[in-house]
Amino acid sequence: MNTSAAALPLGRPLNQRSALDRASHSLKIVRGIHAGATIPLPAGTSVVGSAPDCDILLADPGVAPHHLEIVLEGMVVSARRIDDAEVRVKDRPVIGQRVILHVGSVVELGDCAFRVNWEDKAEQTNDFSGRPQNSRTPLVAWLVIGALGLLLLALGWEFWQSQRGVDASGSAKTASTASPGQPFEQAIEALNAKNLKLERVRPDAYRLSGFVDNQDQARAVALITRQAAGLRVESHFLVGTQVADWIRDSIASPQLSVKYIGDGKVSIEGEVQGDAFRTRLVQVHQQFARLVQIQDKTRPSEKRPEPPPPAARPKPAETLEVVPGAIGSDGKPIFTVSDGRQRYFEGATLPDGRIIQSVRANGIVMRMPDGALQEVRP
Repeated sequence: MNTSAAALPLGRPLNQRSALDRASHSLKIVRGIHAGATIPLPAGTSVVGSAPDCDILLADPGVAPHHLEIVLEGMVVSARRIDDAEVRVKDRPVIGQRVILHVGSVVELGDCAFRVNWEDKAEQTNDFSGRPQNSRTPLVAWLVIGALGLLLLALGWEFWQSQRGVDASGSAKTASTASPGQPFEQAIEALNAKNLKLERVRPDAYRLSGFVDNQDQARAVALITRQAAGLRVESHFLVGTQVADWIRDSIASPQLSVKYIGDGKVSIEGEVQGDAFRTRLVQVHQQFARLVQIQDKTRPSEKRPEPPPPAARPKPAETLEVVPGAIGSDGKPIFTVSDGRQRYFEGATLPDGRIIQSVRANGIVMRMPDGALQEVRP
């Protein structure tokens, strides 16, 4: 047992770290109070346990004072239990005294578990001196990053100066090199149309979008555009009052007030009566949603619709009389109904809306307008 010094899983004392760091194998603790720590594994025998004199000290519950020996011989790693301590490798208990550990093998003892790792340290050297290949990399990298930073700073300064219209010497540019669209931009800005958006798409081309409040501002924009010689201007702006007129025509209701209130908004106020008209308002919202923002301030009408006038009661017919007519095929007379002006047969409708259901010598059966049957004796 190597008892020269005890160590926590996070590393040995500094005077022993150089030998450990050159080891190609290591133990990665994957469970327990030291989970995440990596312990370099030196050549020879290392004792694992909870006693202070162990080479690898584990303070987890269930770890015996001297629990396990790990031996590194060349490229072969093996483990041996001490005093029949319980050890599991890959979830299987170690039956014999010595077991070979492969790269990736997980060893469990008590509440702790570690994995055997291997790393080829020779790949990190750049010559036969054994010095790490990246020993000078940080300095070179910082020099390159610094040079790139200075270059980007210089390019940014030059771009910023060009955008401000200042040349490299710091003096203002002459009027001959000013933007050809500068007078046009100043004229549009002087309109004070805060919802009118001016976008420069090329040095000699502009796009106008957004809103102007009324036709006067629209005519002023058109005049400025015509006077902008040498410039190409695309006008895609809307006139607020004109859009309000479109919405008013679509609603077609004198009870509602529609007006443009600025900032691309149209207000609708008034009383709405009936579900059909409310549905029409929803359709108008959907139709103009891409053009303006509609503020619906309408409210349901408090007036109830007047009930329809009562139906005029039919005027009673004149005095009816049963009049015998021609003899039928059964040898009996066919009776008709007379009101003094006209004769009616069975099934006929009188002027007051009653229907002659049947006619007999002693009476008439009528079907009333409400469907009820009534017998009338002349």
